[in-house]
Amino acid sequence: KTGACESEVFSSFRRARCTLKAAALDDLGVRLKMFDARLGKLVLLESTEIVGNLTYLLPVITGVTDETGVAVANLMSALDLGAVNISHPIVFTGWSDGGNDANASEDSPSWVDPRKLPLLSNLEMGGAVRDGYEAWLLGDDGSPVPFCTSVYSVDDQPERLNSAVRCKMVKCLNVSTLPNRPRSMLRLGDLEATQVSAQILVPPPFITDFGMEGGELLHDVGPNQTLIFKGDYFGETECVGGDSSLTFVGFSRGMDIRIGELQAPCVVTFQNRSFVR
Repeated sequence: KTGACESEVFSSFRRARCTLKAAALDDLGVRLKMFDARLGKLVLLESTEIVGNLTYLLPVITGVTDETGVAVANLMSALDLGAVNISHPIVFTGWSDGGNDANASEDSPSWVDPRKLPLLSNLEMGGAVRDGYEAWLLGDDGSPVPFCTSVYSVDDQPERLNSAVRCKMVKCLNVSTLPNRPRSMLRLGDLEATQVSAQILVPPPFITDFGMEGGELLHDVGPNQTLIFKGDYFGETECVGGDSSLTFVGFSRGMDIRIGELQAPCVVTFQNRSFVR
C-alpha cells in the first residue's frame, strides 16, 4: 500500500506522527525514509518496515433501495427484484467509520463524513485490490453472485445523510443459488462492508394456471403427457432481455417440477418467465 500518509511530524528521534489520508486499505505497513547526507536525498530503510498493525475501519451498510422507491412498496419493506426497473440505479445506504485515525477530529482536511458512505474522489486507493466499489448477492453456500455492472459514488444530494453509492444493475440475474431473501455485500478497495440480510426479495415463482395441453383432464401421471404452467417469475434458461425489467435466469435444464404423490419428474421442453411446457 502506498501514499497513505498525508503528513509526517518527527517530534524526536524516538517518536513520529503520521496523519493518515482517508483510504480504503487494510494490512498497512510502515516504512521510514531517512536523509542520507552523503547522497543528499531520502533513502528507504528496509529495517524499519512494520506490517500488519494498521487497517482502516469497514463501511457499514444499513439498507438497499431503488432510486424510484417503487420496488420497496411492499409489506416487508424489502427491495423486490421483480419490480425493479434496471434503467434506474439501486441505492446503498449506510455510513463510514471515518477512515482516519481514532483521534482525528472533523476539522481534519482528510476527514470522511462518518454519516455517509465515502466518495471515491476523497479516498486514497493506492495498492488496493479493487479501485472502487463492488456489490454482490450471496448464494446459499455464501458464494458471490454478480448483481451490479458498476457501482459508483455521487454526491448530488449532499444534505442527505445516507446516500452516495449507487449500483447499475445487471440485465440478467442468476437466481439458481439464491435464497428468497439473499444477503447483499458491498466491497470498497481492500475492505468488505458488513453484509445486509432480509432487505432484498427474490420473488418465488407462482402459478396462476396449469393443466394438460389442449385442455384435457389429467387422470393420472404417465409418460408422453404434456403439461403447461402459466404464471410469473418462472425465469429463463438463458439470458434474454430487451425491456427494463430484470431477467431471472435459473438452471439451463429448466425448472425442477414434480407431479403427483410420488413426485414424478417432469422434463421441461420450453420455459420463459411466464410459461412452462
